[in-house]
Amino acid sequence: MEEGSKLYYTIGEVSKILGESTSLVRFWSDNFPQFIKPVRNKKGNRFFTQKDVETFKMIHHLVKESGMTLEGARQRMKQNLSPTDRKLEVIDRLRSIKAKLLAVSEDLEDDTPEDYPEDAQIKASDIAEAIEGFAPLATQAEWDNSGFTIGNPNAEVHKALIALNCSLEVVKEAVEKRCDMIITHHPLIVHKPCLSILEGDPRSDTIMLAIRHGITVYSSHTPLDRAKGGLNDIMAQKMGLKDCIPLSDDGFGVVGNLPKPLTCAKLISQTKKAFGAPAVRTSEPLKGGITRVAVSSGGGQGSTPDAVAKGAQVLLTGDVTHHNFYCPEGFMVMDLGHHFSELPAISLLESIVKKNFPKFATHLSEADTSPIFYF
Repeated sequence: MEEGSKLYYTIGEVSKILGESTSLVRFWSDNFPQFIKPVRNKKGNRFFTQKDVETFKMIHHLVKESGMTLEGARQRMKQNLSPTDRKLEVIDRLRSIKAKLLAVSEDLEDDTPEDYPEDAQIKASDIAEAIEGFAPLATQAEWDNSGFTIGNPNAEVHKALIALNCSLEVVKEAVEKRCDMIITHHPLIVHKPCLSILEGDPRSDTIMLAIRHGITVYSSHTPLDRAKGGLNDIMAQKMGLKDCIPLSDDGFGVVGNLPKPLTCAKLISQTKKAFGAPAVRTSEPLKGGITRVAVSSGGGQGSTPDAVAKGAQVLLTGDVTHHNFYCPEGFMVMDLGHHFSELPAISLLESIVKKNFPKFATHLSEADTSPIFYF
């Protein structure tokens, strides 16, 4: 495609010219309506003029290269408008409103299946709705912050990066792979209130990078832990547990029986292999055969009383602190590590998305690794 040789450009063509994702082009188009005025066909697809393309280049320079905020870029661009341009801007906006109203009217009159593309537009909220059909947001713990944390839930999305955590490295990976949505197990903003967003702080840099690239971030944390078929059930499956029952009244954890008694050494070896963990930490190893095990994904060290009450001999979890390794006689705690106990969340989230949107593009993060190193 030779730039300047066409009357109109599709959003994909503008994306290639700028070297950015189509979602970011769409995001800029929505946020600079006084400067960019696409023409829409009956299906709602946008077409841009050469003047629009030049405007996109200016926005790209101001926002991506000069690091300006969207509002700062708008103000800079307004300063370059002549009085005539300002009048034309008002006229164009009125024409745009009229065109949109006419398009809506035509769609209402002839809303047939043939008018829609085979690949229906998918919004971030559609993806979230599918996940929440499996793990309802209403089931999250009081302290949790599952759901959308960054971006526009109503934004159209084309590709998602799925990870355990929304770290700066993960957002950079999403930018590199041109993903316009990130789906994680752990919310980016949780526990501590986000009182400021300042450059140089890892969480702030992560938030700013995601916003700058028009990436929407969604997380399913404790709802995925509590869901039927969720993380705790998957942990139980990996351990081969049978006759499983809930571990606690709050819905966290599962307890069940091993197919056959195992020595402590054999249980440790089997656990490391099942979860791909390089090591585990345990309290004093039990002697004799182990037949009943409780699992609690993430940081479940507080589940020891429930595990003991349900007849478990071992609690498999993560984030166990020093004093919680002191266990009742005949009971043992095994710390798999927070990361490895919840790593199955990535494939679980992908399976939910693919089940509901088979053609939707997903990537499993390669940058999301455990922040803990073992020597």
